[in-house]
Amino acid sequence: MKIAIISLYSALYRGGNYGTLFQNYALQAYLKNIGHEPFWVRTKSLSDIRYIKSIYNLYLYALDSTIALAKGAHKTRKPSGDSARPYETFFERHVDHTARVYTRNDLLNDPPAADIYIAGSDQIWTKMVPHFFLDFVPTSSRRIAYAASARWDGLTDEWLLAAREKLARFDQVSVREAAGVDVCRRAGREDTTLVLDPVFLMEKTHYIDLVRNEGDDTPYDSPFLMAYFVSLENPKELPVAFLERFSARQGWDLQADFISNAAQHMPRNRLMNPTPTQWLNAIDKSKFVLTNSFHGMAFAILMERPFAVLLKDGKRVGKNERITNMLRFLGLEDRAIGMDLLYSGDFDALADRLMAGIDWDEVRPKLQKWRDISRDFLISATEAR
Repeated sequence: MKIAIISLYSALYRGGNYGTLFQNYALQAYLKNIGHEPFWVRTKSLSDIRYIKSIYNLYLYALDSTIALAKGAHKTRKPSGDSARPYETFFERHVDHTARVYTRNDLLNDPPAADIYIAGSDQIWTKMVPHFFLDFVPTSSRRIAYAASARWDGLTDEWLLAAREKLARFDQVSVREAAGVDVCRRAGREDTTLVLDPVFLMEKTHYIDLVRNEGDDTPYDSPFLMAYFVSLENPKELPVAFLERFSARQGWDLQADFISNAAQHMPRNRLMNPTPTQWLNAIDKSKFVLTNSFHGMAFAILMERPFAVLLKDGKRVGKNERITNMLRFLGLEDRAIGMDLLYSGDFDALADRLMAGIDWDEVRPKLQKWRDISRDFLISATEAR
């Protein structure tokens, strides 16, 4: 069947994000494996509010960085040109998509033809954005939510009221976090299923083959720590001193890949700008992955690399649910680090804790059980009727 996928395309074209790219790639790869013809519907954002907010946050970050510089912090510089990140070749080669970029009016008046429409994944439901609830889809076509996500703890009564009406039109609903199951059930969808993020639909061997086929399965000259950080709101969220001290303690080099405003405090000789498959290869070849990103964590798990993920604090603590939900299910809660522990805890004790081995023989069956549930959901939701 022909399957149209609606997701956060704007997150890709407004600066790039490996997670956004690979979750759509993986969803398509699995749907193709079970006999479908999926494609990503490229969409323009219905509102520029989020984009304006990101620019405003970048301004605040620069202001905080200037203050930090005055206090003797690392020298600040302009953010790296993320819009030039090398995604295009991979996107064109491996992700089927519409030639057209659809506006809201385009979707309402002339939507792309498909038998099934899938909304997801990632945080598409944090705001009541109509096309993420597939309101444009013809009544003759099926509507499915796969691994939809949101800031579940921040949703309003108005959101719930509107969602009750919109979710009733879906044939099948699944979400990525346990909190989302509760929310959707409160909105009338008792049949909501908890599933994995799409990147987990495919196994490690698939990604390794992808890296090899792209010619990027290259060795590194020396052992290294892979640091991957995205979308910071203040300099404290980038623990440069810890990264340098921790990697030096183990005798490793430090390789860093930062998206958005996260590169301002890292020396240039530490920075990477990898293609998508080079990024996968770096994670696979690393001795350790330290990240604040859900998908940075996800691929460390897929590649079975030692890792730790830095949690957010303050107003953004709600964004931790997608991370802690995954870690709880796999029994890896100790891989999460709070800001307080990072900056005020005992460095050696924390370093020893992070270097404690992960029993992947324990993790693998838990992940496979959840993967089977997720695959079964898609098979059932998309089977011919």
